[in-house]
Amino acid sequence: MLLLSFKSKNNNFQEIFYSLIHIFYSILKSFLYFTTILLFGSFIYFPWTVSMKIGIYGGSFDPIHSAHIQVAQAASLQIGFDRLFFIPAAHSPFKGNQIYAPDSLRLRWIQLAISPFPNWEVDPIEIERGGISYTVETLRQYSLRWPQASLYYLIGMDNAPLLIHWYKAEELAKLACFIIISRPGSPIQPPPPPFNYIIIEGIKNPISSSQIRADIASGKHCFNSLPPQAAEEILSSEAYKKI
Repeated sequence: MLLLSFKSKNNNFQEIFYSLIHIFYSILKSFLYFTTILLFGSFIYFPWTVSMKIGIYGGSFDPIHSAHIQVAQAASLQIGFDRLFFIPAAHSPFKGNQIYAPDSLRLRWIQLAISPFPNWEVDPIEIERGGISYTVETLRQYSLRWPQASLYYLIGMDNAPLLIHWYKAEELAKLACFIIISRPGSPIQPPPPPFNYIIIEGIKNPISSSQIRADIASGKHCFNSLPPQAAEEILSSEAYKKI
């Protein structure tokens, strides 16, 4: 009971802290805006004021596969991300503790898979934070890291109608625009208000990580379903051979 009370107080403290930071930043931004107008006659765009498009692609990536890369390419082409971050979850709130590969391997495989793309990066933020990986907590940290950036969060079409049930959904809706990825044969299901979203259609690759794990466990050939830069390491790993 004492531990639960401490966690509750700690969460309340974090929410107050983030709110104070946002208020402070708003005041600072207004101060810089009017000061530069007074000094120079017009607003000058300093490096920290230039808006960037930051893509955030969360998931278990257990393992990363070719469809993940295809989704990221389609979103990058349509939105024009300045940077795109792949963020493997520590523990998904939807999949319990069903993560099979060690964190170190998932991070390495992502790094290998995205190596041909210079503005794509892997971020261990949720693994380092530990516990259940709530998207709202990650987006809070990204909004503080890049306060002037536009944040875009990639999700599958099956998750879109469920966004309203995600942890702290109202705050979540304010932090990012959601990039909804359609699947072949799936109906278009936009998220409910107040979420902002963009739907990207035409993802033709119906690969899933669960199918790849099953194929590896049964010895089936699935090299073509994996990013070529990471395929050999994924297939040679013992992570999925005894599932």
